[in-house]
Amino acid sequence: MQLHRGLLPPNHERPERLRTVLARLRAAGLLDVCGRLQPREATEEELLAVHSPGLIAAVAALSHANQPSDLNQVAEHLSPDMLGNRYTYRAARTAAGTAAELARQLVTGRASNGMAFVRPAGHVAGPDTGEAGSYLNNAAVAVRAAQAAGARRVMVIDWDVHHCKGTSEIFAEDPSVVVLSLHRYGSGFFPGTGPAEHVGVGRGRGRTINVAWCPPTVVDKRGRRIQVEAPPIADGDYLTAWHMLVLPVAAEFRPDLILVSAGFDAADKDPLGELVQGCMCEL
Repeated sequence: MQLHRGLLPPNHERPERLRTVLARLRAAGLLDVCGRLQPREATEEELLAVHSPGLIAAVAALSHANQPSDLNQVAEHLSPDMLGNRYTYRAARTAAGTAAELARQLVTGRASNGMAFVRPAGHVAGPDTGEAGSYLNNAAVAVRAAQAAGARRVMVIDWDVHHCKGTSEIFAEDPSVVVLSLHRYGSGFFPGTGPAEHVGVGRGRGRTINVAWCPPTVVDKRGRRIQVEAPPIADGDYLTAWHMLVLPVAAEFRPDLILVSAGFDAADKDPLGELVQGCMCEL
């Protein structure tokens, strides 16, 4: 996972992120008191539980693209910004497989809690497409692995500043999975999905919940909605959403497992997000 480089430098999604996290945990002595889970690649069966064969083949082709036919296959399923190297496919499969194995350990009682430090990220990857550095959806693969191990209901909480477009799409019709996302929305902010009114489809209606932080709007004389500037989201706003929405939803749904897509780009000083000031540490 540390050998994959997916985007042109300088870019925030690079191997040094993972190395820095591990170095800080080691320096704090936390690695010494935690059990270690051996990383593994996701199986074909685990990947096909959430992704199309075409997307899986495209990620593989990206890592070994030598012929024009390979590039055509890549272009059909991956956005133009999805660059990679010969380690990308294995890294993506290892990220998804490690998340899946952790979920299985939690469901079977071999672990009470855990955190998977993996890359590349995955929450934007949908059933048939990958974009923005998300090749395979780690959280979605982990959900299906958890259910295969015996979990009936799974809740996914995604606090990344960007909407979990792919995760929401994968489980939009599934009543056994709640996907709750807290993200920036509007003003052209990527990926442009996840408005509050999107609540799931069919039997999954009500299982998709979007806390979409967006600029307020006013209606002009012609009836057009115009976004206006507003004060930034305060810690109190963010924590209120957790206490008044996230926690009650979890209590009502009573999931067998809660998975968190823990992107920290909503934190203060992040060059992309900078949504909230200091409350990320409380999460």
